[in-house]
Amino acid sequence: MTYTIKRVNLSPRTENLLKWLDSECFPADEPYDFAKQDWWIVYDEQKHPVGYAGLKNKGGYVYFGRAGILPSARGHGLQRRLIRVREKHARQLGCKSAITDTVPSNVASNNNLIREGYEMYHPQAPWRVGGAIYWIKDLT
Repeated sequence: MTYTIKRVNLSPRTENLLKWLDSECFPADEPYDFAKQDWWIVYDEQKHPVGYAGLKNKGGYVYFGRAGILPSARGHGLQRRLIRVREKHARQLGCKSAITDTVPSNVASNNNLIREGYEMYHPQAPWRVGGAIYWIKDLT
């Protein structure tokens, strides 16, 4: 199976697509705010959306926002490809590091971040509740 990753502009149509993907990937979660981020969508060979990922430029570093892959498309390395696409974009923006967070139960995402060179760290002001794991990578 061949997959294509495309950077997308946040139009009303794109936001509705992202909301649908988000609800399919994280059905138990609260709705996510897609504003003020850069977004990428993964498409399969039939041009069906199967995943997405966001990035927020924080000036000097980027925050990897929400990312998800539909269960039917998991196991093809798409999350790692989305990590690398966002890192490349961050470097083009001149950012020196990337930061993200996960939940302890998301073993696949945690392992993918480790494989891509991310290290756990403890922020001065944690922004998530409920035992988040925080990750950082130097992009220089």
